[in-house]
Amino acid sequence: MTQFARQSVTVTAGARLHFGLCALAPEWSGAGVTVEAPVTRVTIAATDGPAEFVAPEGEEERLRAAVRAIAGDAPVRAELLACPPAHSGLGSGTQIALAAATATARLLGEPDPVAGPLFEQLGRANRSRLGAAGFLSGGMLLDPLGAIGAAQGTAVRCVQLPAEWRWVIVLPAEGGGVSGEEEAAALRRMPPMSRPFSGGLRRMILQSLPLAAGLGERPPNAVLFARILGDYGMRVGKHFASLQGGVFVSPAVREWAADRKDRNLPPPAQSSWGPAACSVFGSAELAEAEARRVRSLLGDAVTVLVTATRNRGADFKER
Repeated sequence: MTQFARQSVTVTAGARLHFGLCALAPEWSGAGVTVEAPVTRVTIAATDGPAEFVAPEGEEERLRAAVRAIAGDAPVRAELLACPPAHSGLGSGTQIALAAATATARLLGEPDPVAGPLFEQLGRANRSRLGAAGFLSGGMLLDPLGAIGAAQGTAVRCVQLPAEWRWVIVLPAEGGGVSGEEEAAALRRMPPMSRPFSGGLRRMILQSLPLAAGLGERPPNAVLFARILGDYGMRVGKHFASLQGGVFVSPAVREWAADRKDRNLPPPAQSSWGPAACSVFGSAELAEAEARRVRSLLGDAVTVLVTATRNRGADFKER
């Protein structure tokens, strides 16, 4: 008979924006940020009956796999209450896996699972370090060494961003990013990044973005941060353009980028394989103004979100 340490555990995690890789295999290094919305929320509860898994269409198997990896055939009821759209560039797979597995472990009174072995057990790619760090700590996620850093014991650097900054996330209704074996095959076809090219991206991760975030002697500067981020995204996007049909995979995001160029503003940055793209603003007022403009420009072709940086890891509610 299964022994439960708690009746139920609910986990709420933020979403992960991935600004792009600064090196391909074997490193898979890059940078991103954890944002407050859209959330992933999972509840795992003890039950007297057979195990039950409730999730939005297309997500049940991911939920089941993460729970089974910890609990086996234990009688639990797992419910995925909310999550970002799959394959949209918001890191839903990593957050669902970690939220479900961690909630299950706490329900059983076991230690929280370690991301690396869990991902290996679930067959996830070795490019989930940013999402795992965001789940644990939140903030801006800087990983200039990737898998090589992991082998050397170097953690992802998690940096808090100013609480007043806001992110505008544009999520196109059409088109989804690649994932799984399709993603692996696409990456195998990619030309290697030259050392100077990769080195320039690393310097932006190690120096430019942290300085713009206020980690040096100067105060945080959202305008400068947005310009550096836009530059980083354009460089990475051009390298991947042959696989995704341009710097941005989504025609709607291309239109947003063109509109920003006409206003002498930096381009948005695509998140991972897209189609989601983002830009950062120094206040809620500025972000809301941009969101209204994008909604007017693109209409029903996109969903536009305004959200804050999530400068903390996942939240847990146990009873």
